[in-house]
Amino acid sequence: MAAFTTGEAVALELPIARIPTRATAFLVDVVLQVVLALLAAGGLLVLGSRYDLDSAWFDALVVVLIVGVLIGYPVLWETLTTGRTPGKFVLGLRVVRADGGPVDLRHTLTRGLAGAIVDFWLLGVFGAVAVLTSLCSPNARRVGDVLAGTVVVHAQRRLPLPALAVPPPWLAEWVARTDPTALPDDLALAVRRYLTRLPDLTPAAAHELGVALVRAVCAALGVPAPGALPPVQILGAVVAERQRRALPGLRGPVLVPGAGNGLWAATPQPAPIGAAPGGPSPWSPQGALPSHGLGLPGAPPSRTASGPQGGNGFPPPR
Repeated sequence: MAAFTTGEAVALELPIARIPTRATAFLVDVVLQVVLALLAAGGLLVLGSRYDLDSAWFDALVVVLIVGVLIGYPVLWETLTTGRTPGKFVLGLRVVRADGGPVDLRHTLTRGLAGAIVDFWLLGVFGAVAVLTSLCSPNARRVGDVLAGTVVVHAQRRLPLPALAVPPPWLAEWVARTDPTALPDDLALAVRRYLTRLPDLTPAAAHELGVALVRAVCAALGVPAPGALPPVQILGAVVAERQRRALPGLRGPVLVPGAGNGLWAATPQPAPIGAAPGGPSPWSPQGALPSHGLGLPGAPPSRTASGPQGGNGFPPPR
Protein backbone atom coordinates (compact mmCIF):
# COMPACT_ATOMS: atom_id res chain seq x y z
CA MET A 1 0.00 0.00 0.00
CA ALA A 2 1.13 3.54 -0.72
CA ALA A 3 -0.27 6.82 0.60
CA PHE A 4 -1.59 9.39 -1.87
CA THR A 5 -2.91 12.90 -1.29
CA THR A 6 -5.43 14.04 -3.88
CA GLY A 7 -5.77 17.54 -5.22
CA GLU A 8 -8.40 18.25 -2.55
CA ALA A 9 -6.15 17.11 0.32
CA VAL A 10 -7.93 13.76 0.68
CA ALA A 11 -5.63 11.01 1.92
CA LEU A 12 -5.89 7.64 0.16
CA GLU A 13 -4.03 4.36 0.47
CA LEU A 14 -3.80 2.41 -2.80
CA PRO A 15 -2.21 -1.04 -3.32
CA ILE A 16 0.75 -0.65 -5.67
CA ALA A 17 1.09 -3.09 -8.58
CA ARG A 18 4.51 -4.74 -8.54
CA ILE A 19 6.62 -6.21 -11.32
CA PRO A 20 5.13 -9.77 -11.52
CA THR A 21 1.53 -8.61 -12.06
CA ARG A 22 2.57 -5.73 -14.30
CA ALA A 23 4.73 -8.06 -16.40
CA THR A 24 1.86 -10.51 -16.80
CA ALA A 25 -0.47 -7.74 -17.88
CA PHE A 26 2.18 -6.50 -20.30
CA LEU A 27 2.53 -9.97 -21.86
CA VAL A 28 -1.24 -10.18 -22.35
CA ASP A 29 -1.14 -6.84 -24.14
CA VAL A 30 1.86 -7.91 -26.23
CA VAL A 31 -0.02 -10.99 -27.45
CA LEU A 32 -2.97 -8.83 -28.45
CA GLN A 33 -0.64 -6.32 -30.13
CA VAL A 34 1.00 -9.12 -32.15
CA VAL A 35 -2.40 -10.40 -33.27
CA LEU A 36 -3.45 -6.86 -34.17
CA ALA A 37 -0.19 -6.29 -36.07
CA LEU A 38 -0.60 -9.53 -38.06
CA LEU A 39 -4.15 -8.62 -39.01
CA ALA A 40 -3.12 -5.11 -40.01
CA ALA A 41 -0.14 -6.44 -41.98
CA GLY A 42 -2.40 -8.85 -43.85
CA GLY A 43 -4.75 -6.03 -44.69
CA LEU A 44 -1.83 -3.89 -45.80
CA LEU A 45 -0.60 -6.61 -48.17
CA VAL A 46 -4.05 -7.00 -49.66
CA LEU A 47 -4.32 -3.23 -50.06
CA GLY A 48 -0.90 -3.01 -51.67
CA SER A 49 -1.59 -5.77 -54.18
CA ARG A 50 -5.03 -4.46 -55.10
CA TYR A 51 -4.06 -0.82 -55.63
CA ASP A 52 -0.46 -1.40 -56.75
CA LEU A 53 1.07 0.91 -54.14
CA ASP A 54 4.61 2.08 -54.77
CA SER A 55 7.38 1.52 -52.22
CA ALA A 56 7.09 5.00 -50.68
CA TRP A 57 3.40 4.58 -49.89
CA PHE A 58 3.97 1.06 -48.62
CA ASP A 59 6.82 2.18 -46.31
CA ALA A 60 4.68 5.04 -44.96
CA LEU A 61 1.81 2.66 -44.18
CA VAL A 62 4.22 0.27 -42.45
CA VAL A 63 5.45 3.11 -40.22
CA VAL A 64 1.86 4.07 -39.39
CA LEU A 65 1.12 0.43 -38.55
CA ILE A 66 4.11 0.13 -36.22
CA VAL A 67 3.37 3.41 -34.45
CA GLY A 68 -0.30 2.52 -34.14
CA VAL A 69 0.42 -0.89 -32.61
CA LEU A 70 3.24 0.13 -30.26
CA ILE A 71 1.97 3.55 -29.17
CA GLY A 72 -1.62 3.90 -30.32
CA TYR A 73 -2.75 0.66 -28.68
CA PRO A 74 -1.87 1.56 -25.05
CA VAL A 75 -2.69 5.25 -25.46
CA LEU A 76 -6.12 4.58 -26.93
CA TRP A 77 -7.08 1.95 -24.38
CA GLU A 78 -5.82 3.87 -21.33
CA THR A 79 -7.46 7.10 -22.49
CA LEU A 80 -10.87 5.58 -23.22
CA THR A 81 -10.92 3.43 -20.07
CA THR A 82 -9.13 5.93 -17.77
CA GLY A 83 -6.07 3.80 -17.20
CA ARG A 84 -6.79 0.21 -18.27
CA THR A 85 -5.60 -1.86 -21.21
CA PRO A 86 -6.99 -5.37 -21.78
CA GLY A 87 -3.97 -6.82 -19.97
CA LYS A 88 -4.47 -4.53 -16.99
CA PHE A 89 -8.17 -5.33 -16.97
CA VAL A 90 -7.44 -9.07 -16.79
CA LEU A 91 -4.98 -8.59 -13.90
CA GLY A 92 -7.12 -5.99 -12.12
CA LEU A 93 -4.70 -3.09 -12.59
CA ARG A 94 -5.23 0.57 -13.38
CA VAL A 95 -3.01 3.55 -14.16
CA VAL A 96 -3.72 6.57 -11.94
CA ARG A 97 -2.07 9.91 -11.41
CA ALA A 98 0.54 10.29 -8.70
CA ASP A 99 -2.15 11.93 -6.53
CA GLY A 100 -4.57 9.05 -7.08
CA GLY A 101 -6.74 10.83 -9.67
CA PRO A 102 -7.76 9.53 -13.13
CA VAL A 103 -5.37 9.88 -16.06
CA ASP A 104 -6.12 11.77 -19.27
CA LEU A 105 -4.63 11.92 -22.78
CA ARG A 106 -1.57 13.84 -21.64
CA HIS A 107 -0.61 11.14 -19.16
CA THR A 108 -1.35 8.20 -21.44
CA LEU A 109 0.47 9.73 -24.41
CA THR A 110 3.57 10.37 -22.31
CA ARG A 111 3.48 6.81 -20.98
CA GLY A 112 2.96 5.37 -24.47
CA LEU A 113 5.82 7.33 -26.05
CA ALA A 114 8.19 6.55 -23.17
CA GLY A 115 7.17 2.88 -23.25
CA ALA A 116 7.90 2.50 -26.96
CA ILE A 117 11.15 4.49 -26.94
CA VAL A 118 12.74 4.08 -23.50
CA ASP A 119 11.08 1.38 -21.41
CA PHE A 120 10.47 -1.53 -23.78
CA TRP A 121 11.30 -1.43 -27.46
CA LEU A 122 13.62 1.12 -29.09
CA LEU A 123 16.06 1.67 -26.20
CA GLY A 124 14.47 -0.51 -23.54
CA VAL A 125 16.15 -3.84 -24.42
CA PHE A 126 12.76 -5.62 -24.49
CA GLY A 127 11.67 -4.31 -21.12
CA ALA A 128 14.96 -4.45 -19.20
CA VAL A 129 14.93 -0.68 -18.60
CA ALA A 130 11.35 -0.85 -17.29
CA VAL A 131 12.22 -3.67 -14.90
CA LEU A 132 15.35 -1.93 -13.57
CA THR A 133 13.62 1.41 -13.01
CA SER A 134 10.65 -0.31 -11.35
CA LEU A 135 12.98 -2.15 -8.98
CA CYS A 136 14.62 1.16 -8.02
CA SER A 137 11.32 2.94 -7.44
CA PRO A 138 9.42 2.56 -4.14
CA ASN A 139 6.14 2.64 -6.08
CA ALA A 140 7.37 0.41 -8.93
CA ARG A 141 7.32 3.25 -11.46
CA ARG A 142 8.99 2.86 -14.83
CA VAL A 143 10.41 5.79 -16.81
CA GLY A 144 7.06 6.45 -18.48
CA ASP A 145 5.34 6.66 -15.09
CA VAL A 146 7.93 9.10 -13.77
CA LEU A 147 7.64 11.35 -16.83
CA ALA A 148 3.83 11.23 -16.88
CA GLY A 149 3.39 11.50 -13.10
CA THR A 150 1.49 8.22 -12.85
CA VAL A 151 1.54 4.96 -10.93
CA VAL A 152 -0.07 1.55 -11.53
CA VAL A 153 -2.27 0.22 -8.73
CA HIS A 154 -4.50 -2.76 -8.06
CA ALA A 155 -8.09 -1.82 -8.82
CA GLN A 156 -9.95 -5.09 -8.34
CA ARG A 157 -10.39 -4.55 -4.60
CA ARG A 158 -12.85 -2.07 -3.17
CA LEU A 159 -10.84 0.78 -1.74
CA PRO A 160 -11.71 2.19 1.67
CA LEU A 161 -13.47 5.54 1.64
CA PRO A 162 -11.09 8.41 2.42
CA ALA A 163 -11.31 10.29 5.67
CA LEU A 164 -12.76 13.74 5.05
CA ALA A 165 -12.27 16.81 7.19
CA VAL A 166 -15.18 18.65 8.74
CA PRO A 167 -15.12 22.37 9.64
CA PRO A 168 -15.19 23.45 13.28
CA PRO A 169 -18.85 23.91 14.31
CA TRP A 170 -18.33 27.61 15.04
CA LEU A 171 -17.11 28.16 11.45
CA ALA A 172 -19.58 25.93 9.60
CA GLU A 173 -22.01 28.76 8.83
CA TRP A 174 -19.26 31.15 7.71
CA VAL A 175 -17.54 28.68 5.39
CA ALA A 176 -20.85 27.52 3.90
CA ARG A 177 -21.33 31.06 2.54
CA THR A 178 -18.01 30.97 0.69
CA ASP A 179 -16.95 29.20 -2.50
CA PRO A 180 -13.54 27.59 -1.80
CA THR A 181 -13.50 26.08 -5.30
CA ALA A 182 -12.75 29.62 -6.53
CA LEU A 183 -9.34 29.55 -4.86
CA PRO A 184 -6.43 29.65 -7.33
CA ASP A 185 -4.66 26.30 -7.56
CA ASP A 186 -1.35 27.64 -6.24
CA LEU A 187 -3.03 29.18 -3.19
CA ALA A 188 -5.02 25.99 -2.49
CA LEU A 189 -1.77 24.02 -2.72
CA ALA A 190 -0.13 26.45 -0.30
CA VAL A 191 -2.93 25.90 2.22
CA ARG A 192 -2.66 22.12 1.92
CA ARG A 193 1.12 22.28 2.41
CA TYR A 194 0.68 24.48 5.45
CA LEU A 195 -1.81 22.13 7.11
CA THR A 196 0.33 19.11 6.24
CA ARG A 197 3.57 20.62 7.54
CA LEU A 198 2.04 22.32 10.57
CA PRO A 199 3.49 19.90 13.16
CA ASP A 200 7.01 20.71 11.85
CA LEU A 201 6.68 24.49 12.40
CA THR A 202 7.39 26.46 15.55
CA PRO A 203 4.45 28.39 17.01
CA ALA A 204 5.86 31.69 15.71
CA ALA A 205 6.37 30.35 12.19
CA ALA A 206 2.96 28.64 12.18
CA HIS A 207 1.26 31.85 13.27
CA GLU A 208 3.10 34.10 10.82
CA LEU A 209 2.50 31.85 7.84
CA GLY A 210 -1.08 31.05 8.88
CA VAL A 211 -2.03 34.72 9.20
CA ALA A 212 -0.58 35.45 5.74
CA LEU A 213 -2.46 32.53 4.22
CA VAL A 214 -5.75 33.56 5.86
CA ARG A 215 -5.33 37.07 4.42
CA ALA A 216 -4.66 35.65 0.96
CA VAL A 217 -7.53 33.14 1.13
CA CYS A 218 -10.08 35.69 2.34
CA ALA A 219 -8.95 38.14 -0.35
CA ALA A 220 -9.33 35.47 -3.04
CA LEU A 221 -12.79 34.51 -1.75
CA GLY A 222 -13.87 38.12 -1.29
CA VAL A 223 -14.98 37.61 2.32
CA PRO A 224 -13.74 39.01 5.62
CA ALA A 225 -11.99 36.76 8.08
CA PRO A 226 -14.36 35.30 10.71
CA GLY A 227 -12.87 37.05 13.70
CA ALA A 228 -9.51 36.57 15.42
CA LEU A 229 -9.50 32.78 15.41
CA PRO A 230 -6.34 30.66 15.02
CA PRO A 231 -5.37 30.44 11.34
CA VAL A 232 -5.40 26.64 11.39
CA GLN A 233 -9.12 26.65 12.20
CA ILE A 234 -10.01 29.03 9.36
CA LEU A 235 -7.82 27.29 6.80
CA GLY A 236 -8.99 23.86 7.96
CA ALA A 237 -12.61 24.95 7.52
CA VAL A 238 -11.88 26.15 3.97
CA VAL A 239 -10.20 22.84 3.09
CA ALA A 240 -13.11 20.87 4.57
CA GLU A 241 -15.66 22.84 2.54
CA ARG A 242 -13.54 22.47 -0.59
CA GLN A 243 -13.48 18.71 -0.09
CA ARG A 244 -17.22 18.58 0.45
CA ARG A 245 -17.95 20.44 -2.78
CA ALA A 246 -15.36 18.58 -4.84
CA LEU A 247 -16.58 15.17 -3.62
CA PRO A 248 -20.39 15.45 -3.49
CA GLY A 249 -22.20 12.40 -2.22
CA LEU A 250 -19.06 10.78 -0.77
CA ARG A 251 -19.83 9.32 2.63
CA GLY A 252 -16.72 8.21 4.45
CA PRO A 253 -15.17 8.57 7.90
CA VAL A 254 -14.58 12.14 9.00
CA LEU A 255 -11.88 13.92 10.97
CA VAL A 256 -13.94 15.13 13.89
CA PRO A 257 -12.83 18.34 15.66
CA GLY A 258 -11.28 17.55 19.00
CA ALA A 259 -10.61 13.90 18.13
CA GLY A 260 -6.84 14.24 18.19
CA ASN A 261 -6.31 14.82 14.48
CA GLY A 262 -4.18 17.90 15.07
CA LEU A 263 -6.31 20.29 13.00
CA TRP A 264 -8.11 22.25 15.66
CA ALA A 265 -9.09 22.19 19.30
CA ALA A 266 -12.40 20.98 20.64
CA THR A 267 -13.56 24.50 21.55
CA PRO A 268 -12.91 27.83 19.84
CA GLN A 269 -10.09 29.99 21.08
CA PRO A 270 -10.71 33.71 21.42
CA ALA A 271 -7.56 34.91 19.67
CA PRO A 272 -4.52 33.53 17.84
CA ILE A 273 -1.04 33.64 19.27
CA GLY A 274 0.40 37.11 19.34
CA ALA A 275 -2.94 38.92 19.01
CA ALA A 276 -3.34 41.44 21.81
CA PRO A 277 -6.88 41.73 23.20
CA GLY A 278 -8.58 44.76 21.69
CA GLY A 279 -5.72 45.30 19.23
CA PRO A 280 -5.93 45.59 15.46
CA SER A 281 -7.08 42.57 13.44
CA PRO A 282 -4.18 40.24 12.60
CA TRP A 283 -5.62 39.79 9.10
CA SER A 284 -5.35 43.43 8.00
CA PRO A 285 -1.60 43.84 7.12
CA GLN A 286 -0.69 43.07 3.53
CA GLY A 287 2.49 41.55 2.16
CA ALA A 288 4.07 38.56 0.48
CA LEU A 289 3.49 35.14 1.98
CA PRO A 290 6.34 33.95 4.22
CA SER A 291 7.73 30.67 3.03
CA HIS A 292 9.27 28.74 5.95
CA GLY A 293 10.48 26.11 3.47
CA LEU A 294 7.03 25.21 2.11
CA GLY A 295 7.56 26.56 -1.41
CA LEU A 296 4.53 28.87 -1.29
CA PRO A 297 3.67 31.27 -4.15
CA GLY A 298 5.06 34.79 -3.83
CA ALA A 299 7.28 33.80 -0.90
CA PRO A 300 11.06 34.13 -0.59
CA PRO A 301 12.88 30.88 0.18
CA SER A 302 13.38 30.19 3.84
CA ARG A 303 14.31 27.26 6.04
CA THR A 304 11.54 25.44 7.86
CA ALA A 305 11.49 26.40 11.50
CA SER A 306 11.19 23.57 13.93
CA GLY A 307 11.66 23.36 17.62
CA PRO A 308 11.29 21.19 20.67
CA GLN A 309 7.68 22.23 21.24
CA GLY A 310 6.25 20.31 18.27
CA GLY A 311 2.50 20.00 17.77
CA ASN A 312 0.54 22.57 15.81
CA GLY A 313 1.87 25.51 17.80
CA PHE A 314 -1.44 26.50 19.41
CA PRO A 315 -2.20 26.39 23.13
CA PRO A 316 -4.84 23.98 24.45
CA PRO A 317 -8.38 25.34 24.80
CA ARG A 318 -9.25 27.13 27.95
